[in-house]
Amino acid sequence: MSEWLIPFAGRNSSLSSAINFLWRDDSLYIMDNHRAAAWCWLQHLGSNENSVLFHVDAHYDTAGASGRLIKGQPKTAELSLTEYLSASIDDLGNKIAIYRWDNYISVFQHHHPNLIAKWYFATHEIGTKPSFKFSRIVAGDLLDAVAVLAMEKAPVVLNLDLDYFRSQEEDRFPPGARREFFRRVAELRSTGRIAAITACLSPECCGGWSRSEELLQELTDALRVSFLLPATV
Repeated sequence: MSEWLIPFAGRNSSLSSAINFLWRDDSLYIMDNHRAAAWCWLQHLGSNENSVLFHVDAHYDTAGASGRLIKGQPKTAELSLTEYLSASIDDLGNKIAIYRWDNYISVFQHHHPNLIAKWYFATHEIGTKPSFKFSRIVAGDLLDAVAVLAMEKAPVVLNLDLDYFRSQEEDRFPPGARREFFRRVAELRSTGRIAAITACLSPECCGGWSRSEELLQELTDALRVSFLLPATV
């Protein structure tokens, strides 16, 4: 059954910490800002310490998690969605979100260092590299990486940001290969091997809402999921 965990607020800017919607259909989550992803994973991983996470994103999303962002803070798994999104620290009167679009993976990994047994990263190497061990997937191996996931025995999470495939100016990945990747992901999901998919539009990084929604349509078509954002709020 599908539901709006965060009702659509409009095609607004999201940047580091605003989020305009979060929609769920079973184990598929769609959002405009990837900062919500870690909370979504925990709804399906439980205490399983043998999970695999495949991060497909133009960015690493692993900016440092240190100091006040983690000191004395509850573990990610202890937070409700509202608590997760509102978690913040005060910096001279300014509220700074703990879980941002550039660091949510690092904060999650700090609180749950043993939950993910294997990390696979397919990125364009933008941002700070992970401080933990990971396997790098280059663009030419992205399609074959789905077959690698199929051989994993543990639950697999796909953390997919559509800005891996498109920048503000142009496609970063051949359209035909992109659609084939979506097809293979859908095929793998149909076998029950994927515990969750957290898909993000990142409109600012893709050149606007219409350009990211176009990619999302390709993904949802492949997954055979009916989803469209409202034309207006």
